[in-house]
Amino acid sequence: SPTRGRTGTRTLVSSGEIPRPEASKRMSFHSGLLPPFFKSFSKSQDEFPSSRNKETEPPVPLSLEIFMTVADRIESEYLLTEGLYRVSGNQDEVRALKRAFGSKELNVNQVDNPHVLCCALKLWLRESSPPLVPYELYSYFLESTEMESEAMVRRLRTCIKLLPKTNGWVFESLIKHMNVIISKSDSNKMTSNNLGVVMGPTIFRSLVELDNFALLTENDKKRELVENIIEKCEEIFAEGELEDLEKL
Repeated sequence: SPTRGRTGTRTLVSSGEIPRPEASKRMSFHSGLLPPFFKSFSKSQDEFPSSRNKETEPPVPLSLEIFMTVADRIESEYLLTEGLYRVSGNQDEVRALKRAFGSKELNVNQVDNPHVLCCALKLWLRESSPPLVPYELYSYFLESTEMESEAMVRRLRTCIKLLPKTNGWVFESLIKHMNVIISKSDSNKMTSNNLGVVMGPTIFRSLVELDNFALLTENDKKRELVENIIEKCEEIFAEGELEDLEKL
């Protein structure tokens, strides 16, 4: 099993250090980079349309603390479990745990089923409103799958920097969490490709309704996009050249 040590919200993996975004070392997420057509981005997130549809429970706001609490439990106890994020957990237990994300009574140490933990975390991200990746950036992320490697890294680095602050922290932690998971893919059978399949539609959501064929094509791009971000993680989250989106 991996050697783990902690400094604040930090996880160390013996097969390669994969740091969590500490306050002093996180990427700078702010709206100052926004080109004119993204100016609405700097408004209150409440102004974005809801993606809950028929969901009756109010969404639990994105929180780095909540994410780290659940992800650390998965990594410390269940990293070798086959099918993380792919195998379904009991839906009643998943819903109950997701509801607890918004209370002070959250105690993930009482949950002994890794698939309930993974599914609750995935459900929380999928039902977040507004979404983890705002609708305005959706197409810019997806376009990166058609770019050469260096241009792709610049595009992804730029888009991630445009995320609202909390979204950016959660997004970075999620990608690094998935890197921890694939470090043990021989045991848990979850490669970057497999995670792309199950997490792509959760992370990247569009307001546009698609027919079945278009949806399959779009989901394949999302799979490739998540796979690229996982595999290019170190380059993307390092300081480097950005793309000037105003020229697009």
